[in-house]
Parts: sequence; structure tokens; C-alpha cells
Amino acid sequence: MDARYHRVEEGQTGPLVRRMEGHGRLLTWVMGSFQEGSKDLHGLLDILADSRVQVLSMARGRKATESERAMILSGYHRTLSTTAARASSGCLLGRLARMGEAHRAAAKRRAWANMEGERLEEERRAHWRVHVQGRGVMREEFVYPV
Repeated sequence: MDARYHRVEEGQTGPLVRRMEGHGRLLTWVMGSFQEGSKDLHGLLDILADSRVQVLSMARGRKATESERAMILSGYHRTLSTTAARASSGCLLGRLARMGEAHRAAAKRRAWANMEGERLEEERRAHWRVHVQGRGVMREEFVYPV
């Protein structure tokens, strides 16, 4: 980008690269489509498990074992994997619902329902204008019929 927009020669650091490097190391907490996690995500889970083990150790007054830490980490992995699988399947099912002739028919029904709703709302406004505003209620004038 620096070479293209700022005419920076290859091998030199341009303003965009300097700005990106100024933000520090980029953490990538990413789940793949098969619920595989990135290294940074696994590092985060390790930190969370260590923190939980430390809290449990202080609460119990004894050091937690490695098997307890493994159980905590396994629970975090299971929760994250299940959540990612649900999100992924929800996205796929959401796209599936927008395919085929049934989707087009549903879109037409939604468009008709929206137009009908707008027509009814305009009818209600017209009725209000004629029967309420027309009698002077909005001007704080009460006109009594003869």
C-alpha cells in the first residue's frame, strides 16, 4: 500500500507500515470452520485457565493440580468449540433459507405485507387528520358540533 499510494521504494518503511507497527503485535483470535483455533486463541485459553487455577488455589488454600487445570482448560475448549459450531451452523442455515423458489415467494409476501402495512398506517393518519385535527383539537380549540 505504501509503494502504491505513497511512492515508497521497496525495502523502505512507509507511513502506513509505521502506523501499523505502532499498534504492536496483532492478536488473531480466530475459529475456523471446523472449530480449529488459532495459536493466539489457544494462548488466551491457557491464560484464562491459569487465572482460574490461581483463583481456585487461593480459595482452597492449596495449590491446584495439573489435572484440575486440564479439566478447566478442557471445559473452555468445549464451550468455545460448541459456541463456534452453533454460530457456524446458524450462518449456514441462515443462508440456506434464502435459496430457491420458496425464498422468492416469501420475499414477495414480505414486500406485500410491508406495502399493506404502510397503506393501513396512511389510512390511520388520514382518519386522525379528518376526525381529530380537523375538529381543532390540535389547536386547543374545542369545536362542538351543532
